[in-house]
Amino acid sequence: MSDRIEVKLSGRAPVRIDPDAWPVIAGAFTIVNEGRERTANVRYSITVRRHGDGRTIVTADRCPPKNLGAKAGAVIVICDMVNRSATAGTVMHLGHGIGNTALAQAVVASLPAEDLD
Repeated sequence: MSDRIEVKLSGRAPVRIDPDAWPVIAGAFTIVNEGRERTANVRYSITVRRHGDGRTIVTADRCPPKNLGAKAGAVIVICDMVNRSATAGTVMHLGHGIGNTALAQAVVASLPAEDLD
């Protein structure tokens, strides 16, 4: 078992997971020049991890966060645990929350295909 990592969740206490038991199944990041002078690099990322039993954790972050002034450089993490059928909707919701729906659409497109009967 590898070292556990801590994942911050929206509306509940953080969880610690074994990254080997919760592999990344989809994700993307982008760096955008923002600000009045377009000199502030902002990194957006969204990651989807899925446990073998189907539980899913979706994380999204924007670094530096908006409107924190002197705290720029901190990382805001938004995350939810969701079931398999709600994953795409959660990715889109969190992408909107960090201000990058285009990145969220790319992550949804990279999710594994679901088998339908």
